[in-house]
Amino acid sequence: YFGWALFTQVKTLCVLCISDYVVNLSTAIVAWRACWKLDLPYKQLFRWDFRTLFGSTGNTIRTALMVTLFVVFGFVLVHQERQWYLYKRGIKDIMNDQVQRIQTPWAQAFPTKGPEDAPIQVVMFGDHQCPYCMAMKKNWNDIMEEYPGLIRMTAVLSPSNTDCNPAAIDNKHHLFSCPAAHLAQVVYQKKGNEAFWKLQDELYANGLVLDEDLLTYLAKKEFGLSDETILDTWKKARTPEGLERHFQAANLVGVSYLPYMIIDGIKTSGYLEKWALIELLKSELEKKGLKLSDFKADKT
Repeated sequence: YFGWALFTQVKTLCVLCISDYVVNLSTAIVAWRACWKLDLPYKQLFRWDFRTLFGSTGNTIRTALMVTLFVVFGFVLVHQERQWYLYKRGIKDIMNDQVQRIQTPWAQAFPTKGPEDAPIQVVMFGDHQCPYCMAMKKNWNDIMEEYPGLIRMTAVLSPSNTDCNPAAIDNKHHLFSCPAAHLAQVVYQKKGNEAFWKLQDELYANGLVLDEDLLTYLAKKEFGLSDETILDTWKKARTPEGLERHFQAANLVGVSYLPYMIIDGIKTSGYLEKWALIELLKSELEKKGLKLSDFKADKT
């Protein structure tokens, strides 16, 4: 049960969830081991248990009540876990309009995807080799596919490596985040907005295995960049040249840890589960007199 709650409902590595899961799993293993050692007569035990559960009207009612209470308890637990998650991540404050909003007119200078007049405006600062950025990008892709016309997404490149980004911590991690960011910028400049977003999906999908060979393949085979352009891109990969505007935007809004997002003017950092993101979007739409169902894709 706790495995189901953790991995299909809450999907959050919270201490309470993991503790519950470990305790219950340990109890089950110990009980199984004890029964195995005792060599109990399983057939007789099963028949006895079955009669105890359903052998009379009273027993059947008690059993049904027990199962019902267990199911109710399960749903209550999942609900409380979700409420705790929303509270700890500051989403409750956002939903209650207890946070400040900022204006993002500068977002027009960056690659965008989605209708200009979309009710939800999102700016995402990301690193192609950041695992949480990868997961966050997938969540946004799924939502934009399920609810077309709902979101206008703006991408700001924020590689976490001092080779090109002076604001990063060091250059020992995310070794190819700078080359990937430079490649994305070059593709945007030379091939256009649509090609940029196609490359974004490729880079985030392969973030954990990015290397020079893969980046070169994408640049040459997938996006048709010349050898001269590719070589020039790799030369600039250890400098901020070409990415200055992205870093200025990050400094302007005070980007802390990634993924960093501005959702309708509200700043939030770190990965958000898809269900939590949906709750936030519902709240934002309600403030505008809209419903999420208004944007549901027609599957017919």
